[in-house]
Amino acid sequence: ITGDVTYHFFGNGTCSGTPQSNETVDVGDESSATSALAAGSYSYKAEYGGDDNYNSSTGVCEPFTINKAPIDLSTELHKSNEDVVNVGDSVPLGTSMHDKATASGTVDSLPISGTVSFTFFGNGTCAGEGASAGNINLVSDFAHPSNTQGPLAAGNYSFKAHYNGDSNYNQKDSACENFTVSKSDLSVSTQIHNSNHDEITSAALGSTVHDRAVVTGTVGTFNPTNPIVFTFF
Repeated sequence: ITGDVTYHFFGNGTCSGTPQSNETVDVGDESSATSALAAGSYSYKAEYGGDDNYNSSTGVCEPFTINKAPIDLSTELHKSNEDVVNVGDSVPLGTSMHDKATASGTVDSLPISGTVSFTFFGNGTCAGEGASAGNINLVSDFAHPSNTQGPLAAGNYSFKAHYNGDSNYNQKDSACENFTVSKSDLSVSTQIHNSNHDEITSAALGSTVHDRAVVTGTVGTFNPTNPIVFTFF
């Protein structure tokens, strides 16, 4: 057999419409390789042009699918000044926090796009529905920063990120990122007063006295709530 074969390449799985490319080669030769293909349906159809002994002929449609690819989604906890906080670590009372997500494992020449949804939880296990901490666009494989949370009261908290997928890459959840906001120490100074509220260190026999306490070192708007207990000896 002599002659040419024309390979028609289609951007759908049905060999319909106008081909994306047409390539004519000697019979028996393969077509050239395509460029890196995005996820979707494609198809080939080969057409033999005939020669002195054989009639022209058209092959059947050859559909195939390029699947979406998985990615890795890593995250990083940040204070408002961008200092990194390791998962499981503690931060001081009143700290404000946000999250950062990084997508990796993409296929060369097929960049990732889309958004990452961040969720903030008032516990250390990412349990329950949580609260939205922003839907952030990926830029150069990064989604940063999420919405800031805080200043935070003492307790356990966590962030979780979810990549929402695009035309080439599947959705992906990050691991739960827990951290603790520590209680803060206060300073308590005291003064012994007489009945006139004068500060004293000694008093006359039969005097009545009482104690006064001043609490300092509070953080922001986090005021102490429990009462002060005085003990007289």
